[in-house]
Amino acid sequence: MAEYFLKVIDCIRSADAPNFVLPSFPPALDFPVSVNFEGDVVSRFGFDVWDVTQMSGQANSFHFGEFDTHRSKAWQDGESALCFRLIIAYLKWGDRHRVKMSTIIYYYTSLKSLFKYCASVGVCVLDLHKRNDLVKAMPSFIKGDFRKTLHLLTELYSVRELLGFFILTPWQISSLLEVTQAKDCNQTAFIPERIWCYQANRCLEMLREVSENKDRIGEMFRFCVEACIKNNGEMSRWEGKKKWISPFGVMSKRFTKATYVGAFVEVAQSFGLKDLMEKWICRPGRKLEDLASMGAVPFSTFLSAVGKVGAITLVNFSGMREGEVIKLRANCFVEDEDEDFGKFCYLQGETTKTIEEFDARWVTSPAMKEVVETMAYISKLRMECLEAFPNVSFEEDEFENPYLLLRSYEPWGLVRGKERDTPTSIRTHLHYREWVDFCPGLFDPLNLVITEGDLAVAQAITPTLDSSLFEVGKIWPLRMHQLRRTLVVNAARSGKVSDKSLQFQLKHLYLEMSLYYARNSSLLGFNSAIRKEYVDASFEAIAVKAKQVLSDGFVSLLSDKHKEKLVEFMNQLDFNQLISLARESKIHIRETILGVCMNPQPCPYGGFDNVAPCADCLHGLVNREHRPMIEKLDSFLESQLAGELKAGPQRESFEAQYKVTQRVLDVIAIS
Repeated sequence: MAEYFLKVIDCIRSADAPNFVLPSFPPALDFPVSVNFEGDVVSRFGFDVWDVTQMSGQANSFHFGEFDTHRSKAWQDGESALCFRLIIAYLKWGDRHRVKMSTIIYYYTSLKSLFKYCASVGVCVLDLHKRNDLVKAMPSFIKGDFRKTLHLLTELYSVRELLGFFILTPWQISSLLEVTQAKDCNQTAFIPERIWCYQANRCLEMLREVSENKDRIGEMFRFCVEACIKNNGEMSRWEGKKKWISPFGVMSKRFTKATYVGAFVEVAQSFGLKDLMEKWICRPGRKLEDLASMGAVPFSTFLSAVGKVGAITLVNFSGMREGEVIKLRANCFVEDEDEDFGKFCYLQGETTKTIEEFDARWVTSPAMKEVVETMAYISKLRMECLEAFPNVSFEEDEFENPYLLLRSYEPWGLVRGKERDTPTSIRTHLHYREWVDFCPGLFDPLNLVITEGDLAVAQAITPTLDSSLFEVGKIWPLRMHQLRRTLVVNAARSGKVSDKSLQFQLKHLYLEMSLYYARNSSLLGFNSAIRKEYVDASFEAIAVKAKQVLSDGFVSLLSDKHKEKLVEFMNQLDFNQLISLARESKIHIRETILGVCMNPQPCPYGGFDNVAPCADCLHGLVNREHRPMIEKLDSFLESQLAGELKAGPQRESFEAQYKVTQRVLDVIAIS
């Protein structure tokens, strides 16, 4: 009889683990599909919900839809649910290549939308292949990269004898592949400058205000904890306590030895924190008093919001992925000095056997030091309450060096049920799209509404934006991965931002990214993934500029024929072909004061401090959008020539340049 071994490479695996070997396929109903760190069984094959939290390192579960749960209703019959479980079991234990748990989760999500589609049209998944009309409609309903789902269905067909069923035939899969466009791997949206600056500034504003009030927050936190201890005894005795006496509820007056400290809003007011909390966690038009029935829970909401907004800010200014930033600890901010590049700052990720030290650094702004310190302060407060959760496992050094994102362990918090036993190393999810839930006062939605200018900028960088999501008048759908994409694109283009409050830190951040990511600096230990994205974004920036050069916005000072000749080799190329040419160094486009220079060789005149040689250069084009800058230079030259500038080389240079700026402005005006 064949045996099957667990193929998930980042799970805890040993020959002794009860879920390491699957004796036969299909699995028995009592086969342990997930275990915890101690090797205890958490979920079995026959369960409708598999808790895979400790296998994935984050709070995750697979619901197969046969029965209701506290979070969702049943959505399919038992036969379909069994098929779903068999597929996931095959992906984890089948005779196939090894994968990460994140890949299993991705396949689960994609397949779930497929099974839900079948349920919504009243067809068992086993009968889907009999309904070509429903098969043709699938692309509109399946989430994620549909082509990847189709490739998975091809694999499932090849093991149909093992599974005992198949979903689609190879011919149906082939026909769907023909009509389904391949998903562009670089289609993460680029956030326009106006929206990016707004969200970044609001996040920084919140964190600055929290930092300024840290001492008062700590004092109020400990006051509230002491009030809970006075009413309920020492924290170590809280586990299993049947009657909880809140110090913030008037009911506490009924108990002779209990203390009523007042409604929480009154406590917040007494510490001078009411307005601060109200500003960030209350929806527009609401007051902290409106949350009075929740006791001190709004305090936990506020502390959690600080952690999440802090993590978003770290991503804004480092480009880390969600899965990377949620693992940062209090000592992650590092200031260092390199003998070649000088002083620099970076975020140091937690290193493990699978995440080597040389790949766990991300260049960041010096301003992130205060952000990390603020987040760490909140986390250390929360760690003080872990005594009330004896089943929560954690490392000994976490009291001094906690995770920057922690659950609400304070006695009035929201940690309930399984979370009481969840190790601190199991990370929570961080979804930017949920900002209105975890920090309702963070943004004014009107400032996130997409304008025509926003859309034009976004489409220039990401030509195939999903028009159903990104449309003038809609609210920009913020996502964590957009922050990474936007940062590397702006850094690769050395993009300047008009927002003066961000100019200084971004200027230095972009410079450091160019030093450590664009050059051969792998020995310095910076994250290889973001370094690759930075280099890719640099080539994309050249392709974007090439597309712009082809437009009417760029004109030649010599003739229309000259421009046609200069750019004819790019005329018939699509965006990806332009990127390929950029990688091969076959496109050369440099920004100049007048527009662009396409000379493949270094300019013998410099190209920056003197525009006179540009007038008759065969490699140059004028950018109409540079008109304000050219007018400014023209006015400066005119004023200098009208003054007391003596005859000599400098006056001759200014006269030659003034003739050029006048000529350029005339060409822009009439063309």
